[in-house]
Amino acid sequence: MFRKARVAARSSAAEQATGQPTPDPFRKPLRFSLAILAGVLLAGSSVTSAEAQSVTIGGSTSGNCYPFGCASSNGLVRYQQQYRAGAFSSPLSISSLTFFCTNSFCDPSTVFGTTPFTIRLGYSTRAIGGLTTVLDDNLGASSLFFSGTLSGMYGSSSTITGNAFSYDPGMGNLLLDVVIGAGTDASNPVGRFFDSNDSPDPDTDRAYCTFGCGKDGIGLRTRFNDPSNNIVGGGGTTVPEPGAVALLSAGLLGLVAAGRRRRVNG
Repeated sequence: MFRKARVAARSSAAEQATGQPTPDPFRKPLRFSLAILAGVLLAGSSVTSAEAQSVTIGGSTSGNCYPFGCASSNGLVRYQQQYRAGAFSSPLSISSLTFFCTNSFCDPSTVFGTTPFTIRLGYSTRAIGGLTTVLDDNLGASSLFFSGTLSGMYGSSSTITGNAFSYDPGMGNLLLDVVIGAGTDASNPVGRFFDSNDSPDPDTDRAYCTFGCGKDGIGLRTRFNDPSNNIVGGGGTTVPEPGAVALLSAGLLGLVAAGRRRRVNG
């Protein structure tokens, strides 16, 4: 009681001397904390919005077994596919890749084998149709998306989740780079063909190395950020979970309440 009276008296005296209200010592720290939390919440919201974008590139008039269907049986050691930057309407954070098994050459009941894959996403140094068979020369700035084996059946689509890659179309074409290790292929050797075009596609092309290296314009139809999430292989992502956003909101409310209690208690 006495402490409150002294604080009130000092406040009243200061106000009379200056003609201005006494600054609240808790106001600036509270505003600073609120600004930080608001920024984090907005950032989480924008990333979640980017994740919600789903973009599909490529056709489905034929089937292609590279790189997930006939790797070791064809001596495949590396595969690259690039996607035209203009096919993306805006930047997005890529957290999953989906490939489709709906063409007449594909058996959706085919089971993935034990072949390990190391998948990177990055920027291409080439124009569409201009990949070189020296695959190292095609890949610009990149990061690891996925490393491991795939599991389960192909189904009508197969989704690989991995470490989120922030892609900006303004920086160039997107390049998918796949390194294939030693292992066994799918259990059904005649049914391992994902959807692709039977002629060059204006939005994608590929280069690959088996016992020799080659290139053409026939790439796999690919969906980025598939909402159906039929996962056959996964890794960690950097997207805030809804629970984390809720926790930040609770913290924001807690700071507001704490600031009020301090002002009331003096």
